[in-house]
Amino acid sequence: MNILIADDHQLTIDAYKTILPFSLQLGDNINFIEANSCEEAHLKINQCLDNNLMIDLAILDYSMPVYSEKNILNGADVCIYLQKQMPNCINMILTSIMENIILFEIILNVKPHGIVTKSDIDGNKFIEIIEILLSGKKYRSDFVAKQIEEIWENKAFVNELNRKFFNT
Repeated sequence: MNILIADDHQLTIDAYKTILPFSLQLGDNINFIEANSCEEAHLKINQCLDNNLMIDLAILDYSMPVYSEKNILNGADVCIYLQKQMPNCINMILTSIMENIILFEIILNVKPHGIVTKSDIDGNKFIEIIEILLSGKKYRSDFVAKQIEEIWENKAFVNELNRKFFNT
């Protein structure tokens, strides 16, 4: 299984690489592809394409150094690019972002298979989420689900124009 891990903190990448082999669904043959920025993630995706290597699972941090040349500003943009290039890739965005508007925009515009706030999980929960995603289901952490529910309760933010006005 080819797994792309994109995060601007190498310690986080190393932690994921240590935890992921505990998933029974991933098996023993894991190929990790690492990236520390949006630019590097874009490059690694293109290298995989050039080598006819499909990424099976992508774990993407939302906040990473941007790739302004390609207008890839965060992990959500990396996810969108990856979805276009490899539509069968299962993708998950992990974030420290807590604002419900941003989380709503990610779900609405990116539609990742999974979205999780980093404060919602530990190692065991991380494996559980990976296995849920690998089984073909979508996943939103409890905090994300609560934030999205608040957006829907305040219908004014569901309108795109209102969200843009609020974010300026």
